[in-house]
Amino acid sequence: MLNKNNFSFFLGTGFPVFILSILLFLIGNGFFENLYISHDDWDYMLSHRYTRPGFITPFISTSYDGRWMNYLWSLLAKHMYYRNVYTCFIAIYSLFCWVAAYFLCKNSLHRVVIALLVFFCPAYASLSSWPATLTVSSLLSFITLVIINNTELKTSYKAFFALNTLLMMSYPPLSLAMIVYSCATLAHKQNFNPIKFIFISFISYVLSILIIFSLNYIFHHRFGIHIAGWRHPHHIHNLHDIITNFFIALKSCLSSFEYHWPIMAFSLLIIFLSVSRKEKMGIAISCAFIYCLLMDFNLVFTTGVDIPPRANIWQWAFLCSSLALYFGWTEQGQAPVKKYSPALVSASIAAGMLFVGCQEWLTFHSENRDVAIYQTRISEDLLLRGQKTVIVCGDPSQLEALRSTGHDDARAELRVALKKIADISVLAGTKEECTADDLLPDGPFYRKGRQEYLVYGK
Repeated sequence: MLNKNNFSFFLGTGFPVFILSILLFLIGNGFFENLYISHDDWDYMLSHRYTRPGFITPFISTSYDGRWMNYLWSLLAKHMYYRNVYTCFIAIYSLFCWVAAYFLCKNSLHRVVIALLVFFCPAYASLSSWPATLTVSSLLSFITLVIINNTELKTSYKAFFALNTLLMMSYPPLSLAMIVYSCATLAHKQNFNPIKFIFISFISYVLSILIIFSLNYIFHHRFGIHIAGWRHPHHIHNLHDIITNFFIALKSCLSSFEYHWPIMAFSLLIIFLSVSRKEKMGIAISCAFIYCLLMDFNLVFTTGVDIPPRANIWQWAFLCSSLALYFGWTEQGQAPVKKYSPALVSASIAAGMLFVGCQEWLTFHSENRDVAIYQTRISEDLLLRGQKTVIVCGDPSQLEALRSTGHDDARAELRVALKKIADISVLAGTKEECTADDLLPDGPFYRKGRQEYLVYGK
Protein backbone atom coordinates (compact mmCIF):
# COMPACT_ATOMS: atom_id res chain seq x y z
CA MET A 1 0.00 0.00 0.00
CA LEU A 2 1.00 3.62 -0.47
CA ASN A 3 2.63 5.38 2.46
CA LYS A 4 4.80 8.42 3.02
CA ASN A 5 7.99 6.45 2.44
CA ASN A 6 6.84 5.66 -1.10
CA PHE A 7 7.25 9.31 -2.04
CA SER A 8 10.95 9.51 -1.17
CA PHE A 9 11.72 10.20 -4.85
CA PHE A 10 11.03 13.88 -4.13
CA LEU A 11 13.53 14.00 -1.28
CA GLY A 12 16.74 12.75 -2.90
CA THR A 13 19.42 14.96 -4.39
CA GLY A 14 18.63 13.92 -7.93
CA PHE A 15 15.21 15.55 -8.13
CA PRO A 16 16.37 19.14 -7.34
CA VAL A 17 19.21 18.76 -9.86
CA PHE A 18 16.75 17.64 -12.52
CA ILE A 19 14.29 20.46 -11.83
CA LEU A 20 17.05 23.07 -11.72
CA SER A 21 18.41 21.82 -15.06
CA ILE A 22 14.98 22.07 -16.67
CA LEU A 23 14.36 25.58 -15.31
CA LEU A 24 17.78 26.82 -16.43
CA PHE A 25 17.15 25.50 -19.94
CA LEU A 26 13.62 26.88 -20.26
CA ILE A 27 14.23 30.24 -18.61
CA GLY A 28 17.66 30.73 -20.16
CA ASN A 29 16.29 30.17 -23.67
CA GLY A 30 13.19 32.33 -23.21
CA PHE A 31 10.53 29.63 -23.22
CA PHE A 32 8.60 31.34 -20.41
CA GLU A 33 9.28 34.90 -21.54
CA ASN A 34 8.33 34.36 -25.19
CA LEU A 35 5.68 31.73 -24.66
CA TYR A 36 4.33 30.33 -27.91
CA ILE A 37 0.91 28.63 -27.86
CA SER A 38 -0.27 26.67 -30.90
CA HIS A 39 -3.28 28.17 -32.62
CA ASP A 40 -5.85 25.51 -31.65
CA ASP A 41 -4.71 25.22 -28.03
CA TRP A 42 -6.11 28.68 -27.29
CA ASP A 43 -9.57 27.14 -27.76
CA TYR A 44 -9.04 25.06 -24.60
CA MET A 45 -8.42 28.24 -22.60
CA LEU A 46 -11.37 30.27 -23.87
CA SER A 47 -15.10 30.16 -23.50
CA HIS A 48 -16.58 28.88 -26.77
CA ARG A 49 -18.30 32.17 -27.55
CA TYR A 50 -14.88 33.82 -27.94
CA THR A 51 -13.48 31.36 -30.45
CA ARG A 52 -15.95 31.98 -33.25
CA PRO A 53 -15.07 32.39 -35.96
CA GLY A 54 -11.89 30.80 -34.62
CA PHE A 55 -10.92 27.18 -34.91
CA ILE A 56 -12.92 24.51 -33.07
CA THR A 57 -14.35 24.35 -29.56
CA PRO A 58 -13.16 21.65 -27.14
CA PHE A 59 -16.64 20.15 -27.11
CA ILE A 60 -16.91 19.90 -30.89
CA SER A 61 -13.33 18.63 -31.00
CA THR A 62 -14.40 15.50 -29.11
CA SER A 63 -16.28 14.36 -32.22
CA TYR A 64 -12.96 14.40 -34.12
CA ASP A 65 -10.47 13.10 -31.58
CA GLY A 66 -12.53 11.66 -28.70
CA ARG A 67 -10.48 13.49 -26.06
CA TRP A 68 -13.26 13.91 -23.55
CA MET A 69 -10.86 14.25 -20.60
CA ASN A 70 -9.34 17.31 -22.27
CA TYR A 71 -12.79 18.81 -22.71
CA LEU A 72 -13.41 18.49 -18.97
CA TRP A 73 -10.04 20.12 -18.24
CA SER A 74 -10.90 23.01 -20.59
CA LEU A 75 -13.79 23.94 -18.28
CA LEU A 76 -11.16 24.82 -15.67
CA ALA A 77 -8.38 26.02 -17.99
CA LYS A 78 -10.55 28.77 -19.45
CA HIS A 79 -10.52 30.46 -16.03
CA MET A 80 -6.71 30.33 -15.75
CA TYR A 81 -4.12 32.78 -17.05
CA TYR A 82 -2.43 31.24 -20.07
CA ARG A 83 1.06 31.47 -18.53
CA ASN A 84 -0.23 29.62 -15.48
CA VAL A 85 -1.59 26.88 -17.74
CA TYR A 86 1.85 26.46 -19.31
CA THR A 87 3.57 26.48 -15.92
CA CYS A 88 1.12 23.86 -14.66
CA PHE A 89 1.83 21.67 -17.70
CA ILE A 90 5.62 21.95 -17.35
CA ALA A 91 5.41 21.16 -13.61
CA ILE A 92 3.25 18.06 -14.08
CA TYR A 93 5.18 16.88 -17.13
CA SER A 94 8.43 17.25 -15.17
CA LEU A 95 7.03 15.16 -12.32
CA PHE A 96 6.02 12.46 -14.77
CA CYS A 97 9.52 12.43 -16.32
CA TRP A 98 11.22 12.21 -12.92
CA VAL A 99 8.97 9.42 -11.63
CA ALA A 100 9.56 7.41 -14.82
CA ALA A 101 13.32 7.76 -14.36
CA TYR A 102 13.12 7.02 -10.64
CA PHE A 103 11.54 3.62 -11.21
CA LEU A 104 13.70 2.83 -14.25
CA CYS A 105 17.07 3.37 -12.50
CA LYS A 106 18.60 2.89 -9.08
CA ASN A 107 21.62 5.18 -9.38
CA SER A 108 20.96 8.89 -8.66
CA LEU A 109 23.08 10.13 -11.57
CA HIS A 110 21.42 7.72 -13.97
CA ARG A 111 18.00 8.88 -12.76
CA VAL A 112 18.86 12.50 -13.55
CA VAL A 113 20.12 11.55 -17.02
CA ILE A 114 17.09 9.41 -17.88
CA ALA A 115 14.68 12.04 -16.49
CA LEU A 116 16.27 14.69 -18.73
CA LEU A 117 16.04 12.37 -21.73
CA VAL A 118 12.38 11.60 -21.05
CA PHE A 119 11.67 15.33 -20.68
CA PHE A 120 13.46 16.32 -23.89
CA CYS A 121 11.54 13.85 -26.02
CA PRO A 122 11.78 15.38 -29.54
CA ALA A 123 8.04 14.98 -30.07
CA TYR A 124 7.35 17.19 -27.05
CA ALA A 125 9.28 20.05 -28.64
CA SER A 126 6.12 20.88 -30.59
CA LEU A 127 3.67 19.18 -28.21
CA SER A 128 4.72 21.57 -25.43
CA SER A 129 2.99 24.34 -27.38
CA TRP A 130 -0.31 22.61 -26.54
CA PRO A 131 -0.10 22.93 -22.72
CA ALA A 132 -3.84 23.08 -22.11
CA THR A 133 -4.42 20.02 -24.29
CA LEU A 134 -1.69 17.87 -22.76
CA THR A 135 -1.84 18.70 -19.05
CA VAL A 136 -4.38 15.97 -18.30
CA SER A 137 -2.43 13.23 -20.08
CA SER A 138 0.76 14.15 -18.21
CA LEU A 139 -1.11 14.11 -14.90
CA LEU A 140 -2.68 10.71 -15.62
CA SER A 141 0.72 9.30 -16.61
CA PHE A 142 2.33 10.60 -13.43
CA ILE A 143 -0.43 9.12 -11.25
CA THR A 144 -0.26 5.82 -13.12
CA LEU A 145 3.47 5.33 -12.55
CA VAL A 146 3.22 6.27 -8.88
CA ILE A 147 0.36 3.87 -8.18
CA ILE A 148 1.41 0.82 -10.19
CA ASN A 149 4.94 0.90 -8.75
CA ASN A 150 3.79 1.25 -5.13
CA THR A 151 1.03 -1.34 -4.94
CA GLU A 152 0.65 -5.09 -5.20
CA LEU A 153 0.76 -6.57 -8.68
CA LYS A 154 -2.98 -7.27 -8.91
CA THR A 155 -3.73 -3.72 -7.81
CA SER A 156 -1.20 -2.44 -10.34
CA TYR A 157 -3.02 -4.26 -13.13
CA LYS A 158 -6.39 -2.83 -12.07
CA ALA A 159 -5.03 0.69 -11.65
CA PHE A 160 -3.34 0.65 -15.04
CA PHE A 161 -6.51 -0.67 -16.68
CA ALA A 162 -8.59 2.20 -15.28
CA LEU A 163 -6.04 4.98 -15.78
CA ASN A 164 -5.03 3.85 -19.27
CA THR A 165 -8.68 3.97 -20.30
CA LEU A 166 -8.81 7.60 -19.19
CA LEU A 167 -5.46 8.33 -20.82
CA MET A 168 -6.79 7.08 -24.15
CA MET A 169 -9.54 9.68 -23.76
CA SER A 170 -6.92 12.38 -23.27
CA TYR A 171 -3.94 11.75 -25.60
CA PRO A 172 -3.65 8.24 -27.12
CA PRO A 173 0.01 8.50 -28.32
CA LEU A 174 1.14 8.94 -24.71
CA SER A 175 -0.83 5.82 -23.80
CA LEU A 176 1.51 3.71 -25.93
CA ALA A 177 4.55 5.33 -24.32
CA MET A 178 3.10 4.54 -20.91
CA ILE A 179 2.85 0.87 -21.86
CA VAL A 180 6.60 0.88 -22.54
CA TYR A 181 7.48 2.69 -19.32
CA SER A 182 5.08 0.56 -17.27
CA CYS A 183 6.44 -2.72 -18.62
CA ALA A 184 10.00 -1.57 -17.95
CA THR A 185 9.30 -0.43 -14.38
CA LEU A 186 7.04 -3.35 -13.41
CA ALA A 187 9.44 -6.00 -14.70
CA HIS A 188 11.15 -6.24 -11.30
CA LYS A 189 7.93 -7.30 -9.59
CA GLN A 190 7.56 -10.95 -8.76
CA ASN A 191 5.18 -12.84 -11.06
CA PHE A 192 4.88 -9.90 -13.47
CA ASN A 193 3.67 -11.23 -16.81
CA PRO A 194 4.23 -8.80 -19.72
CA ILE A 195 1.88 -10.76 -22.00
CA LYS A 196 -0.92 -10.47 -19.44
CA PHE A 197 -0.14 -6.78 -18.98
CA ILE A 198 -0.26 -6.18 -22.75
CA PHE A 199 -3.61 -7.98 -22.90
CA ILE A 200 -4.96 -5.76 -20.09
CA SER A 201 -3.70 -2.72 -22.02
CA PHE A 202 -5.52 -3.87 -25.14
CA ILE A 203 -8.78 -4.44 -23.27
CA SER A 204 -8.54 -0.96 -21.75
CA TYR A 205 -7.96 0.38 -25.28
CA VAL A 206 -11.09 -1.36 -26.55
CA LEU A 207 -13.10 -0.09 -23.57
CA SER A 208 -11.91 3.48 -24.13
CA ILE A 209 -12.96 3.28 -27.79
CA LEU A 210 -16.42 2.05 -26.79
CA ILE A 211 -16.77 4.85 -24.22
CA ILE A 212 -15.64 7.50 -26.72
CA PHE A 213 -17.96 6.21 -29.44
CA SER A 214 -20.86 6.04 -26.98
CA LEU A 215 -20.29 9.59 -25.73
CA ASN A 216 -20.04 10.82 -29.32
CA TYR A 217 -23.30 9.06 -30.13
CA ILE A 218 -25.04 10.67 -27.16
CA PHE A 219 -23.71 14.20 -27.70
CA HIS A 220 -22.83 14.29 -31.42
CA HIS A 221 -25.26 11.68 -32.81
CA ARG A 222 -22.48 9.60 -34.37
CA PHE A 223 -21.18 6.27 -33.07
CA GLY A 224 -17.57 6.86 -33.99
CA ILE A 225 -15.30 9.79 -34.72
CA HIS A 226 -14.92 12.15 -37.66
CA ILE A 227 -11.49 12.14 -39.28
CA ALA A 228 -10.67 15.71 -40.27
CA GLY A 229 -10.18 16.24 -43.99
CA TRP A 230 -6.75 17.83 -43.52
CA ARG A 231 -5.50 14.44 -42.26
CA HIS A 232 -6.24 12.98 -45.73
CA PRO A 233 -7.78 9.67 -44.60
CA HIS A 234 -7.92 6.75 -47.03
CA HIS A 235 -10.94 4.64 -46.14
CA ILE A 236 -11.22 0.96 -47.00
CA HIS A 237 -13.96 0.10 -49.51
CA ASN A 238 -12.44 -2.67 -51.61
CA LEU A 239 -9.43 -4.92 -52.05
CA HIS A 240 -7.39 -2.16 -53.70
CA ASP A 241 -7.90 0.08 -50.64
CA ILE A 242 -6.79 -2.78 -48.37
CA ILE A 243 -3.57 -3.21 -50.33
CA THR A 244 -2.95 0.55 -50.43
CA ASN A 245 -3.49 0.98 -46.70
CA PHE A 246 -1.31 -2.05 -45.98
CA PHE A 247 1.68 -0.46 -47.70
CA ILE A 248 0.95 2.93 -46.11
CA ALA A 249 0.97 1.25 -42.69
CA LEU A 250 4.08 -0.79 -43.50
CA LYS A 251 5.97 2.33 -44.57
CA SER A 252 4.86 4.14 -41.41
CA CYS A 253 6.06 1.30 -39.17
CA LEU A 254 9.39 0.96 -40.96
CA SER A 255 9.95 4.67 -40.43
CA SER A 256 10.02 3.90 -36.69
CA PHE A 257 13.36 2.21 -37.26
CA GLU A 258 14.63 5.32 -39.06
CA TYR A 259 13.76 7.42 -36.03
CA HIS A 260 17.27 8.50 -34.96
CA TRP A 261 18.44 5.15 -36.34
CA PRO A 262 21.88 4.94 -34.64
CA ILE A 263 20.27 5.15 -31.21
CA MET A 264 17.45 2.84 -32.29
CA ALA A 265 19.99 0.26 -33.50
CA PHE A 266 21.81 0.42 -30.17
CA SER A 267 18.52 0.02 -28.27
CA LEU A 268 17.43 -2.96 -30.36
CA LEU A 269 20.82 -4.58 -29.75
CA ILE A 270 20.49 -4.06 -25.99
CA ILE A 271 17.00 -5.58 -25.96
CA PHE A 272 18.15 -8.53 -28.10
CA LEU A 273 21.02 -9.25 -25.70
CA SER A 274 18.74 -8.86 -22.70
CA VAL A 275 16.15 -11.26 -24.12
CA SER A 276 18.90 -13.77 -24.95
CA ARG A 277 19.93 -13.55 -21.28
CA LYS A 278 16.28 -14.13 -20.34
CA GLU A 279 16.19 -10.92 -18.31
CA LYS A 280 12.70 -9.87 -17.24
CA MET A 281 13.14 -6.18 -18.04
CA GLY A 282 14.38 -6.82 -21.58
CA ILE A 283 11.57 -9.29 -22.27
CA ALA A 284 8.98 -6.84 -20.93
CA ILE A 285 10.30 -3.97 -23.04
CA SER A 286 10.42 -6.14 -26.16
CA CYS A 287 6.78 -7.17 -25.64
CA ALA A 288 5.78 -3.53 -25.29
CA PHE A 289 7.77 -2.65 -28.42
CA ILE A 290 6.01 -5.30 -30.52
CA TYR A 291 2.58 -4.32 -29.19
CA CYS A 292 3.09 -0.60 -29.87
CA LEU A 293 4.37 -1.34 -33.36
CA LEU A 294 1.29 -3.46 -34.09
CA MET A 295 -1.03 -0.78 -32.70
CA ASP A 296 0.59 1.85 -34.91
CA PHE A 297 0.22 -0.47 -37.90
CA ASN A 298 -3.43 -1.09 -37.08
CA LEU A 299 -4.19 2.63 -36.72
CA VAL A 300 -2.65 3.54 -40.07
CA PHE A 301 -4.06 0.48 -41.84
CA THR A 302 -7.66 1.11 -40.74
CA THR A 303 -7.65 4.87 -41.41
CA GLY A 304 -5.02 5.43 -44.06
CA VAL A 305 -3.77 8.37 -41.99
CA ASP A 306 -0.02 8.54 -41.52
CA ILE A 307 1.27 9.12 -37.98
CA PRO A 308 2.81 12.61 -37.57
CA PRO A 309 6.30 12.88 -36.03
CA ARG A 310 4.92 14.59 -32.92
CA ALA A 311 2.97 11.42 -32.12
CA ASN A 312 6.13 9.28 -32.06
CA ILE A 313 6.41 9.26 -28.28
CA TRP A 314 6.57 5.54 -27.59
CA GLN A 315 9.68 5.12 -29.76
CA TRP A 316 11.53 7.61 -27.53
CA ALA A 317 10.18 5.80 -24.46
CA PHE A 318 11.67 2.61 -25.90
CA LEU A 319 15.05 4.31 -26.36
CA CYS A 320 15.03 5.70 -22.81
CA SER A 321 14.00 2.37 -21.28
CA SER A 322 16.68 0.51 -23.23
CA LEU A 323 19.34 2.96 -22.07
CA ALA A 324 18.11 2.56 -18.48
CA LEU A 325 18.53 -1.19 -18.90
CA TYR A 326 22.10 -0.66 -20.10
CA PHE A 327 22.74 1.65 -17.14
CA GLY A 328 21.66 -1.23 -14.92
CA TRP A 329 24.21 -3.49 -16.58
CA THR A 330 27.01 -0.99 -15.99
CA GLU A 331 26.04 -0.71 -12.30
CA GLN A 332 26.23 -4.49 -11.93
CA GLY A 333 29.32 -4.95 -14.12
CA GLN A 334 27.34 -7.04 -16.65
CA ALA A 335 27.79 -4.87 -19.73
CA PRO A 336 28.73 -6.85 -22.88
CA VAL A 337 31.96 -6.19 -24.81
CA LYS A 338 33.83 -4.86 -21.79
CA LYS A 339 36.90 -3.89 -23.82
CA TYR A 340 34.85 -0.80 -24.72
CA SER A 341 34.28 1.21 -21.56
CA PRO A 342 30.59 0.67 -20.64
CA ALA A 343 30.54 4.06 -18.91
CA LEU A 344 31.87 5.76 -22.04
CA VAL A 345 29.39 3.95 -24.28
CA SER A 346 26.40 4.84 -22.11
CA ALA A 347 27.60 8.45 -21.73
CA SER A 348 27.99 8.79 -25.51
CA ILE A 349 24.52 7.42 -26.22
CA ALA A 350 22.94 9.61 -23.52
CA ALA A 351 24.79 12.70 -24.76
CA GLY A 352 23.65 12.01 -28.32
CA MET A 353 20.03 11.58 -27.29
CA LEU A 354 20.13 14.69 -25.11
CA PHE A 355 21.62 16.71 -27.95
CA VAL A 356 18.91 15.54 -30.35
CA GLY A 357 16.14 16.34 -27.87
CA CYS A 358 17.44 19.76 -26.82
CA GLN A 359 18.09 20.71 -30.44
CA GLU A 360 14.49 19.87 -31.36
CA TRP A 361 13.17 22.00 -28.49
CA LEU A 362 15.41 24.95 -29.36
CA THR A 363 14.64 24.75 -33.08
CA PHE A 364 10.89 24.70 -32.57
CA HIS A 365 11.07 27.60 -30.11
CA SER A 366 13.27 29.73 -32.38
CA GLU A 367 10.90 29.15 -35.31
CA ASN A 368 7.85 30.35 -33.36
CA ARG A 369 9.04 32.86 -30.74
CA ASP A 370 8.50 35.81 -33.13
CA VAL A 371 4.80 34.94 -33.13
CA ALA A 372 4.70 35.01 -29.33
CA ILE A 373 6.64 38.28 -29.20
CA TYR A 374 4.31 39.90 -31.73
CA GLN A 375 1.13 38.75 -29.99
CA THR A 376 2.39 40.04 -26.65
CA ARG A 377 3.56 43.38 -28.09
CA ILE A 378 0.29 44.05 -29.91
CA SER A 379 -1.67 43.20 -26.75
CA GLU A 380 0.43 45.55 -24.62
CA ASP A 381 0.15 48.37 -27.19
CA LEU A 382 -3.63 48.07 -27.33
CA LEU A 383 -3.95 47.99 -23.56
CA LEU A 384 -1.80 51.12 -23.27
CA ARG A 385 -4.15 52.80 -25.74
CA GLY A 386 -7.12 51.75 -23.63
CA GLN A 387 -8.53 49.55 -26.40
CA LYS A 388 -10.55 46.38 -25.71
CA THR A 389 -11.59 45.97 -29.35
CA VAL A 390 -9.49 46.20 -32.51
CA ILE A 391 -10.59 45.90 -36.12
CA VAL A 392 -8.19 44.08 -38.47
CA CYS A 393 -7.78 45.21 -42.05
CA GLY A 394 -5.86 43.29 -44.66
CA ASP A 395 -4.18 39.91 -44.33
CA PRO A 396 -2.19 39.40 -41.08
CA SER A 397 -0.27 36.52 -42.68
CA GLN A 398 1.63 39.10 -44.76
CA LEU A 399 3.50 39.91 -41.57
CA GLU A 400 6.61 37.76 -41.31
CA ALA A 401 6.00 36.92 -37.63
CA LEU A 402 2.53 35.52 -38.36
CA ARG A 403 3.50 33.90 -41.65
CA SER A 404 5.81 31.57 -39.73
CA THR A 405 2.83 29.85 -38.09
CA GLY A 406 2.07 28.10 -41.34
CA HIS A 407 -1.67 28.32 -40.64
CA ASP A 408 -4.16 29.39 -43.30
CA ASP A 409 -6.08 31.81 -41.10
CA ALA A 410 -3.68 34.10 -39.24
CA ARG A 411 -6.59 36.39 -38.34
CA ALA A 412 -8.29 33.58 -36.41
CA GLU A 413 -5.07 32.82 -34.57
CA LEU A 414 -4.63 36.49 -33.70
CA ARG A 415 -8.25 36.63 -32.53
CA VAL A 416 -8.04 33.78 -30.01
CA ALA A 417 -4.53 34.77 -28.84
CA LEU A 418 -5.38 38.41 -28.10
CA LYS A 419 -8.63 37.39 -26.41
CA LYS A 420 -6.83 35.13 -23.96
CA ILE A 421 -3.72 37.26 -23.46
CA ALA A 422 -5.42 40.61 -22.85
CA ASP A 423 -9.19 40.12 -23.25
CA ILE A 424 -9.07 42.08 -26.51
CA SER A 425 -11.69 41.34 -29.17
CA VAL A 426 -10.43 41.17 -32.77
CA LEU A 427 -12.96 41.94 -35.51
CA ALA A 428 -12.65 41.83 -39.30
CA GLY A 429 -12.99 45.24 -40.93
CA THR A 430 -15.15 46.01 -43.94
CA LYS A 431 -13.80 47.77 -47.05
CA GLU A 432 -15.30 51.07 -45.90
CA GLU A 433 -13.88 50.70 -42.40
CA CYS A 434 -10.42 49.95 -43.71
CA THR A 435 -9.90 53.35 -45.34
CA ALA A 436 -7.34 55.09 -43.15
CA ASP A 437 -8.37 58.58 -41.96
CA ASP A 438 -5.82 59.13 -39.24
CA LEU A 439 -2.68 57.02 -39.74
CA LEU A 440 -0.67 56.67 -36.56
CA PRO A 441 3.14 56.80 -36.76
CA ASP A 442 3.87 53.92 -34.36
CA GLY A 443 3.28 50.59 -36.05
CA PRO A 444 0.34 49.11 -37.93
CA PHE A 445 -2.31 51.13 -36.09
CA TYR A 446 -4.62 53.81 -37.42
CA ARG A 447 -7.61 55.49 -35.85
CA LYS A 448 -11.12 56.57 -36.83
CA GLY A 449 -12.58 58.55 -33.99
CA ARG A 450 -11.90 56.50 -30.86
CA GLN A 451 -11.71 53.16 -32.64
CA GLU A 452 -8.27 51.82 -33.55
CA TYR A 453 -7.47 49.43 -36.35
CA LEU A 454 -4.71 47.00 -37.17
CA VAL A 455 -3.78 47.23 -40.83
CA TYR A 456 -1.72 44.70 -42.82
CA GLY A 457 -0.58 44.91 -46.41
CA LYS A 458 -1.24 48.61 -46.85
